[in-house]
Amino acid sequence: MSNNKIPIVTVHRGYKPYIKYNLELTSKNNTVFVIGSLDLKFLENEIQNVKYINIEEFSEFKDITFYKEYFENYSLYNDDFAWYCTERMFILEKFMKKYKFSKVFHIDTDNVVLIDVNKLNFEKKV
Repeated sequence: MSNNKIPIVTVHRGYKPYIKYNLELTSKNNTVFVIGSLDLKFLENEIQNVKYINIEEFSEFKDITFYKEYFENYSLYNDDFAWYCTERMFILEKFMKKYKFSKVFHIDTDNVVLIDVNKLNFEKKV
């Protein structure tokens, strides 16, 4: 599945109507991978350039479940949401390894990207 283009990736559980609208805008200029719950699967059939991947493919990896056992929530959010925010980073790592992406552009589902991210100049500054 890998190529030289940087895809946009979002991780989400639970469909909300705004997600469809945001993906319609973002996918006009980008390939978008939605790593999510089954209720998001229909989006890849309704929106061009959207590819669905079941989140369960990643969430039961032993190292992810290991870290969950030791996770301490120091935020003001409830424990489930705080863990979910952390878990997404592990899921992104697993996704990138499995699908052989060296770079991705991660966004939350309440964000839109109106330009092709591949036209942006990303420089690593040390």
